[in-house]
Amino acid sequence: MNVDKREKNARKHLHLSKNLAFEKLKAMDFADVAGKAGGTLHEENEGIWVNYLGKPVRVAAQAMMITCEPDDWAEFGGAIQLKEEIFILHYLLQASGRIPTGNLIPFRSMDGGMAYESVFRARSVGRLLGAFRSREERLTDIGGIFGGIPGDLGNVSVRLRVLPQIEIELVIWRGDDEIPSSGNIFFDESITEYLPTEDCVVITESVVERFIHVLNQDTHGKNVC
Repeated sequence: MNVDKREKNARKHLHLSKNLAFEKLKAMDFADVAGKAGGTLHEENEGIWVNYLGKPVRVAAQAMMITCEPDDWAEFGGAIQLKEEIFILHYLLQASGRIPTGNLIPFRSMDGGMAYESVFRARSVGRLLGAFRSREERLTDIGGIFGGIPGDLGNVSVRLRVLPQIEIELVIWRGDDEIPSSGNIFFDESITEYLPTEDCVVITESVVERFIHVLNQDTHGKNVC
């Protein structure tokens, strides 16, 4: 199977997942979902407003659309991507109402996390380290754009509320002449009540991609911080 066909099939699968999630959401009590997810009910009960990386996103269930203000995202990697729409929908569907506890867990401790660990590190942690190597201090600067605050771990870290009830911490330990830099991304333990393990890979991948986009803009002379 050639690359174009694989990509076409993968996108078809994502669209099917999105449509299935919308159908499930349409059958639910929007007010209950909004309350548990930390969102707000849209006027006329047509859907839910929820913050993603500190910016409002409208989930219109009946219309099966997720929309945002283009100006909110123009400098941060563009409009919400299909893969982001899917984990936002899954977040709404699974939301338990539990608030973040502040207790962080590594990805590998989640259900099935060991099986996905290499994928998680390649798509998220590895790309984070590659982009921010020798520029670690930019991590907290860029995190602040998305409402993040300095974290407590590593040499440089940022605690980020990705969705109203989902917190993660991106962490880098600086290397030296003998030891290479290392990093990790930790999750508030409550995330297991909001997203399946596979979506935790995608959500960190999406966050890292947006961080890198801002970093590259800054590198090319357009400072957005």
